[in-house]
Amino acid sequence: MITLGIDNTVGAGSLTKIGNKYLDNLPKKEYEIINTYINKISKDIELKDDWLTNLLCQYDGRYKLNKGDLSWYAHVSQMIQEGSLYMALFEIPNYAFPDKENELNYNNIKGIEDIEIIDKIGSNSDGIFKLKNEVRLYKVYESDEKTPKEPEDFDYIDIKPDNAMGTIEFGTQKICKTAMSLMSNSLLLRVPYEFELPPTAALFFNTKTYVT
Repeated sequence: MITLGIDNTVGAGSLTKIGNKYLDNLPKKEYEIINTYINKISKDIELKDDWLTNLLCQYDGRYKLNKGDLSWYAHVSQMIQEGSLYMALFEIPNYAFPDKENELNYNNIKGIEDIEIIDKIGSNSDGIFKLKNEVRLYKVYESDEKTPKEPEDFDYIDIKPDNAMGTIEFGTQKICKTAMSLMSNSLLLRVPYEFELPPTAALFFNTKTYVT
């Protein structure tokens, strides 16, 4: 199912330009719909208090939020609404380290028994990994109200290690890059900077297939 062995991600700059062009050509009514997603993710980013947002993306304040980037959140939100986004969480010793501390970042996730780093240099990511064992991912639900009360009631998928590969992203991450990774049917391992959860790595996969 997942056979990607190279970094197929696209740079955030290119994705932001695509998003801006898309917004410029939208009819007013459709623009207003997309703008509701832009406003939601923008608010969550600025408040920094939503755990799922911190796992999906993080911004460090060096750049102003751009609508072309944020518009990609509509795709991620659609995945959640349609029930195609799944996630597994792994406890790790530390939050992400700054980019210049690459070895510390790689050592920080070596304890995750289910993954193996196979390339520390990605063209547009922080590396490539493969699964060593079968991993169970649980559905990301749209709201607390729709989330099952008991863990055994969660929907889940099991991903076998055969040819299951994906990209790694440490620290800051624009939502456009997360969306593109998930739309490519590749696994995504996100390791964020400090936020409300203990040090955590999140493994994401989107089961929906996109026709290109």
